[in-house]
Amino acid sequence: MKYLTIFILLLSNIYAEDWLSFRGSQSNIGRANVKISDAPKLTWKFTTGGPIKGTAAITKDKVFIGSEDNKFYCLNLSDGKERWSIELSDIIESSPLILENDVVIGTADGNLHRLDSKSGKILWTYKAEDRFAGGANWFELNGEKVVVAGNYDNFVHAVNFKTGKKTWTYETENFINGTPAVDGDNIVFGGCDNFLYVLGTDGKIKNEIDLGSYIAGSPGMENGNAYIGHYDHKYFRVDVKTKKIIWEFSKSTFPFFSSPAIGEKQIIFGGRDRRVYCLDKETGKRTWSFRTKGKNDSSPLLSDGKVIFGSSDGRVYILNAEDGKELWQFDVGKAIIAAPAIAHNSIVIGSTDGILYCFK
Repeated sequence: MKYLTIFILLLSNIYAEDWLSFRGSQSNIGRANVKISDAPKLTWKFTTGGPIKGTAAITKDKVFIGSEDNKFYCLNLSDGKERWSIELSDIIESSPLILENDVVIGTADGNLHRLDSKSGKILWTYKAEDRFAGGANWFELNGEKVVVAGNYDNFVHAVNFKTGKKTWTYETENFINGTPAVDGDNIVFGGCDNFLYVLGTDGKIKNEIDLGSYIAGSPGMENGNAYIGHYDHKYFRVDVKTKKIIWEFSKSTFPFFSSPAIGEKQIIFGGRDRRVYCLDKETGKRTWSFRTKGKNDSSPLLSDGKVIFGSSDGRVYILNAEDGKELWQFDVGKAIIAAPAIAHNSIVIGSTDGILYCFK
C-alpha cells in the first residue's frame, strides 16, 4: 500500500505539470513550476493556415491549438507532428480547455465544442449567438462539472460538461471578451460594459464592481482578490467580496488587454504602450518595467523566477522576474498576440504568422 501511494503521488505530480487552460489554472494565475533555461532552444515549428491567437494546451505528450484557418489541431509534444486535426465551422481565436482528457473549444460563429482528445471527434456542440473569443473554464455544481465561457452575445454561458446542455446563462450589457476566473464558489469576469462581475456557481449575481472602462482581458484571482486591467490605462486589485478597490495603477496612457501573472509578491502584465510592468502585489507600486518594440497583449507567465511573454514586435522574451532584465529573446518575425503555455520542459507559443513554436 505504501508503494502504491508513492506511485499515485508521483503520477499526480507528472500530470500537475500539464497546462490545461488559457492561464494554466481555474483561477487564471498565469504561473507554473517548471525549470527554464536562460536560453531555450527551438525544437520544432508547426505551420497552420491562419493566424494563431489562442494559447495552446499541453498534456503529457500532446499539444492542442486552434487557428484562424478554422482547424483545431492535436500535435505530438516531442516533435510537433500532427496526430489529428478537425475543420470546425469558423475561425478559432479562443484557447482550449482540457477537462477529463477531452477538449472544449469555441469558434467565432458561437459554437462551443467538446472534442474527443484521441480522435478529434465532436462529442457535443453548444450554440451561442455570437463569437467565443476567450477560453472556457470550469467549476463543479451538484457533483457535476460545468464549463463556463463568455461570449460576444453579452452572456456568460454555463454548460454541462457531460451533456452539452445549458446549465444557466447570465446577461451583461456588452461583449465578454476574456476567460472567467473560478475562485472557490466565485466566477469572476470582466465585461465591455465596464463591470467586473462576481457570480455564484448557480449563476446568480453576488457583486458587480464598476471599474470605469471596458475590460477586454481576463482577471487573475488569488485569495478573493481580482487583478485586472482595462481600456483606460488602469490596472486594479479588487476585493471581490467587499467590492473594495485595494489599489489602482495608472502610469500609462494606453489600454491594458494583457492578463496578469500572479507571483508570491509580484503582479506582471503587458501594456499597449510597449511595456511590460511588474508591480508590488500588496501596494500596487511599480517594481520595474521592460520596454519592447511593440504593444504587449500577450499575457506573461511566471516560472522559475523568470517571465515569459510574446510581443507584437515579433519576439518571444524571457526576463528575470526580480529585476526585469532581459535574459533571452527569439524573433519569429510576426506579431504575437497569444500567451505562452509551459509544461514538461517545453514553452509553446503561436504567432499571427500561423506557426506554433516549441522551445525546450
